[in-house]
Amino acid sequence: MSKFPLAWVIGNVRGMTGTGEAVMQSAQHVSTFSGIDEALNAADGQPDLIVVCQQHPDEYTQAEVNQLLEQFPLTRTVCVAGPWCLSMRRTRDVWPPALIVETEQAKSRIQRELDVFEGNRTPLPRTAALEEVYAFDNAP
Repeated sequence: MSKFPLAWVIGNVRGMTGTGEAVMQSAQHVSTFSGIDEALNAADGQPDLIVVCQQHPDEYTQAEVNQLLEQFPLTRTVCVAGPWCLSMRRTRDVWPPALIVETEQAKSRIQRELDVFEGNRTPLPRTAALEEVYAFDNAP
C-alpha cells in the first residue's frame, strides 16, 4: 500500500478520535499547523492531503478557507468537524459540504482519499451534492 508523500494537519486534533493516527498511517511525512494562516505562510511544499480539524463552527473564516482551497486546488482536502460542528452543513457554508466529515468518519474518509490518490477510486469533487457525498462515503 502506498502513502501520501506529504500530508498537512491543520488545527487541534484533541477530541478528533483516530484522526491524527489515520493521517500518520497514510502519509510518509506529516506537517502540523495551528491554523490555516500558519499553514499557508509556512507552505513547506505541495501537500497531497490536507486535514483540517475544526473544533467549533466559526473557527475558520470564509477568506481563510477560500485561500486554502485556491492555493491547493488539486490537493485532497478533508475538514473533520468536531462535536460542536455537527450542524455545519445546514447552518454554515464556509466549507464545501463535500469536504466535511464528522470525527467518527474521518479515518474511513482519509482511507478513501488515499484510494483516490492511488487511482483506485474516482475522486469526490468539491462541488459534489450530498447524495454524491453519501455514495462516496458508503461505497464498498
